[in-house]
Amino acid sequence: KDEFAKYITKPHRSLLEVMEDYPSAVPDLGLFFGAIVPRLAPRFYSISSSPAHDKNVITATVAVVKEKVATGRVHEGVASTFLQRAAEGQKIPVFVRTSTFRLPANPEAPVIMIGPGTGYAPFRGFLQERQVLKASGATLGPAMLFFGCRTQKNDFIYREEMEQALADGVITSLDVAFSRDGPKKVYVQDKIIAKGADVYPILKGTVGKNEGQIYVCGDAKNMAKDVNKALLSVLMREGDYAAHEAEEIIRRLTSDFRYHKDVW
Repeated sequence: KDEFAKYITKPHRSLLEVMEDYPSAVPDLGLFFGAIVPRLAPRFYSISSSPAHDKNVITATVAVVKEKVATGRVHEGVASTFLQRAAEGQKIPVFVRTSTFRLPANPEAPVIMIGPGTGYAPFRGFLQERQVLKASGATLGPAMLFFGCRTQKNDFIYREEMEQALADGVITSLDVAFSRDGPKKVYVQDKIIAKGADVYPILKGTVGKNEGQIYVCGDAKNMAKDVNKALLSVLMREGDYAAHEAEEIIRRLTSDFRYHKDVW
């Protein structure tokens, strides 16, 4: 397993490169394509728009994968590169997977949205929906948005939309973490801890009569785990809970469908 990861997974070594490394391997083409070459799996992207805003438009926010790997080859993401190169008006086969990652039915329910980078995608739709609700006269509950990226200049996607949503009262706070702009790397989990006094009441469901909802979207390997640790830290600091008590609260939030994750 370790050798496979070292030789194949980490350097993104392609089947063609493997065949070039081992020219004596001459597999039967039927076997090669039928059993060795895996079927290309679909790529899933969060919809970054709301039908309440425009029922005829669906948008996706996609990071184009392009990097030089250890073998010297430039690795390009299959789906992201295809989308980048697609011509305007070109038809692309898609399907929608049912998701429970949506705003609460009651617009007064407090929400916390945590989505660095393209993890902001579903929250763009959330903000559009809240904008429509607000315009219709609905009372909106508190909404905290935590966004993160590398640099303010190059990576702060949808900045104008976020800032306009804050100015319009669609969200009540906007906290942005830039990991490469200062002497110290700052991430969304750092912003969550810094705003612990505001996050805690929503975690505990003590804002008004409505239970708060927490949404996390983005990287599962590091970000989602670090955000979970940050929420535990907030519970222990602001609520004076022991570690095991804070962990039980997080488990209960998950089982009560108040802690939602769309991670990959």
